Amino acid sequence: MKRARTAVDAANVGGSEAVDGREEAETTATGRVICSVDTEEQLRATLRQKDKELLCKDEELQAMQANFAELDACSRELEQELESEIFRLSRMNRELESTNRNLERRLENELCRNTPAQIKLSAHNDEVAKLRQTIQCLEQENDDFHMCIRRLETTEEDLRYQLDCAQEVTVFVQQELESLQEHFKEATSQSRDQIRELTSEVMKYRTFKNFVWQVGKLQLELDAECVDETVEEQHEPNYLSSIKKKAIGMMKNRGDEKLVQQVRAGNQIE
Repeated sequence: MKRARTAVDAANVGGSEAVDGREEAETTATGRVICSVDTEEQLRATLRQKDKELLCKDEELQAMQANFAELDACSRELEQELESEIFRLSRMNRELESTNRNLERRLENELCRNTPAQIKLSAHNDEVAKLRQTIQCLEQENDDFHMCIRRLETTEEDLRYQLDCAQEVTVFVQQELESLQEHFKEATSQSRDQIRELTSEVMKYRTFKNFVWQVGKLQLELDAECVDETVEEQHEPNYLSSIKKKAIGMMKNRGDEKLVQQVRAGNQIE
C-alpha cells in the first residue's frame, strides 16, 4: 500500500515537471521570435535542443504515465485486497461478537448455576474461619495444657523429693519403732515379771490375811488360857511367835493341815 502511494506521488511529480517544461519552452520560443533575425540560427539550434528535451520529457511523461497506470492497477488490486480483507475481518468480527454474546450468555447461565455453589462456598469459608478460630483456641488450650504438664512435672519432682524424704523418715521411724518395740517387749516382760511378783505378794497377803483372821479366832480361845499372863509378857518380842506356835499346835490337834501350811507361809512372808 505504501509502495503504491509513493509510485502515484512520483508519477504526479513527473507530470507536473513535464507541463512546466512545455510552458518554459513556449515562453522561450515566443521570446526568441521577438528577438532579432540575426539570432535565428541560434534560436533554431536552441529549438532543436528544446525539441529534443521535450521529446525526452514526453518519453519520461509516457514512462511516468505507464508507471502511474501500473501503480493505479496495483492500487486497485490493493483496494480489492483490502476490501476483501476488510470483509473477512468484518465477518470475523461479527463471528467473534456472536461468539462473545454466546459466551456472555453461557457465563450468565454458569453464574446462575454457580450461585448455590457460591453460597455453599461462602458458607464453607465461614466454617473454615470458625474452624481456624477453633484451632487457635485449641492451640492456646494445648499451650496451657503443656504449661500445666510442666507445672505438674515440677510438682511431681517436688513430691518425689518429699516422698524420698518421707521414706527416709519412715525408715528412721521404723527403726525407732523397732527399737521402741524391743524396749516395749522388755518393759512388758519386766512388767509381767513385776505383775507375777505382785500377784505372788497379793496371794501371800491374802494368805496372811486369812492367817490373821484364823489367829484372831485362836486368840480368843487362847485368851481364856492366858488370862493369868501379864500385860508385860504380851509386849515381849517372842509373844507373837509363841502365840503362833500355840495356834499351830491347836490346829494340828484339830487336824487342819491346810491352815497350818498357810500359817507357815505367813511366817515365811514375815
